[in-house]
Amino acid sequence: LTFVEALGRPVPAVHLEYTSIRPRRSVERNLHPCPIAPSIELGRVVTDVGLEEMRRELRDGYGPLPARVERLMGVSQVRYRAEDAGLTSVGLEEGQLVLRFGPDWSRADTMRALAPRAVDDPLRALAGNLHYASNHLRVRPPSDGDAAWRLTRHLVERLAEASAEARRSAGAPGGAD
Repeated sequence: LTFVEALGRPVPAVHLEYTSIRPRRSVERNLHPCPIAPSIELGRVVTDVGLEEMRRELRDGYGPLPARVERLMGVSQVRYRAEDAGLTSVGLEEGQLVLRFGPDWSRADTMRALAPRAVDDPLRALAGNLHYASNHLRVRPPSDGDAAWRLTRHLVERLAEASAEARRSAGAPGGAD
């Protein structure tokens, strides 16, 4: 059963080696009586509220969550944020982080969405290192896995915010939070 089959709709692919989650069998057994169930349920989460409810439910049933489970929840959040942003995939290709866009994004829209907003904006440090194309964005992530993960989340979040703002401006259904 794939996520698409479980959800009944396509979802953006998120393939990042610094987010790989390979829980050991013992973690899976201790987390849930059926190891696949949390993954399927997590695949159905599409909002921060839903993710927090799942986090609370797991903590209530099993205690503090291992770092790998928290990372898996972060991957789930990136997945639904990427979907909100209209991204078709987020992944590493030849050592570069690549975000692929759906048809609603233009190169100019992407550049506007990712323009630094303030002096302390984390994207300011990437000036000149974001490589825009008509349907994707490439950036070399930091070598530190945690920093690369933060960058990925920040880029996807910024694009999701811009997409939501565009929907609100256009008066499209689903644009209100």
